[in-house]
Amino acid sequence: MADDGHDPDSDDGWRTPPLLILPAIYIAAILLSALLSPATPGAAYYRVIPICPVAGMVGMAFDNEGLMFAVFLLVGTPWWYFIGRIAWRNYTRQKGALHPLVAAAIALFTSFLSTAMSLDVFKRDFNDGVVEGMVFVQYFFIALLCLGALVSTLSALATALDPGKE
Repeated sequence: MADDGHDPDSDDGWRTPPLLILPAIYIAAILLSALLSPATPGAAYYRVIPICPVAGMVGMAFDNEGLMFAVFLLVGTPWWYFIGRIAWRNYTRQKGALHPLVAAAIALFTSFLSTAMSLDVFKRDFNDGVVEGMVFVQYFFIALLCLGALVSTLSALATALDPGKE
């Protein structure tokens, strides 16, 4: 096999497996919401609004469930890819367009907002006794995303605090 100078483990493509973890979890959460919606009064997307607030704003303007899920996928998937990319770029110490402190602030804001909003919705569902079965799985996916954003924050902070290894 000829050496073409391309390292298959390098981060020069969007398909690097670690970069796809958060978007895959996000897509699974949205698809699960779509499956749960017919059996949920008012649809199940209210549980995933904390992980994509922009889609929630669209939901306030339009009463179309199909449009809602399309917006969730079109807006949230790239966002969660970006959050995962913050962690990966800082973990591999690659220079990016964003300073590590700016990247950390973005990831921290995402983690804080998603977690705070999700906890409120979870408490309501828990008190109503609906957190069982697939709803539990839906919240598990949301928790993984919140944790992923926190890991991205810590990764960027580690790079910012130890710039000599950049």
